Amino acid sequence: LRTALPGLTVAPVVADFTRALPIPRNLPGPVAIAFLGSTIGNLDRPEAIALLRRVAARLRPGDRFVLGVDLRKDPAILEAAYNDREGVTAEFNLNALRVLNRETGADFDPGRFRHLAWYDTARHRIEMHLVALEAHIVTIPGLPPIRFARGETLRTEISGKQDRARLAGLLGGAGLRLGPWAESPAPP
Repeated sequence: LRTALPGLTVAPVVADFTRALPIPRNLPGPVAIAFLGSTIGNLDRPEAIALLRRVAARLRPGDRFVLGVDLRKDPAILEAAYNDREGVTAEFNLNALRVLNRETGADFDPGRFRHLAWYDTARHRIEMHLVALEAHIVTIPGLPPIRFARGETLRTEISGKQDRARLAGLLGGAGLRLGPWAESPAPP
């Protein structure tokens, strides 16, 4: 952005967005705060509203907030994306177990699970799970053993899909309002 728009001040913030947002207050206005990548869909409604309230508390008159969301679409398209033929999403999902092992000393065996994702039409979200292929026990240091029955699932992610009304409700819950709307063209 700095190269394309040399007059633009860019102040990236690396932070845990579930906590306070350390956005510099001394930026010349107006400021545009961008939260892209549709990550808001990974939060349940209270968590999403809490995040949006933190953003709203930082905005000054004239500032703008740019929010990326994943829109609702045909469930077959969503399920195909989360159950891709190449297995990219499955590998991403199984990698969560490897990360848990590395970070906590757990002993998950990714080979004992398979990826499963579906669209929940009532909640308008994708749910990603790992399904136990056999009964087994997992240990995480400091916690009681976790027993998995064959076919039992471990939910690893939710990814809410938005429409204007739902998004306006989330924003309204945080004291914000929906402004200009732009949609990316659908891939071919």
